[in-house]
Amino acid sequence: LSVVDLLNPYRMATLKGRGVDERPDEGCRYMDPISVKYTNMPFPSRGRDRVCFVIAVEKASQHTLSFTHHPG
Repeated sequence: LSVVDLLNPYRMATLKGRGVDERPDEGCRYMDPISVKYTNMPFPSRGRDRVCFVIAVEKASQHTLSFTHHPG
């Protein structure tokens, strides 16, 4: 899993691991709390076929490249 900082796209974090479980996410019980935290809204993509993958993290890292970000 890679995540990029929206304010500085040269700053990023990476999680590496392996999938250890797959769980049904009926009613978005896993996605809704995350979505509400960041958007104040329930997760918009709903359906009975939603699943949640559980990942056992084996390595976590972050780094920032030595560039200066100047958005246009």
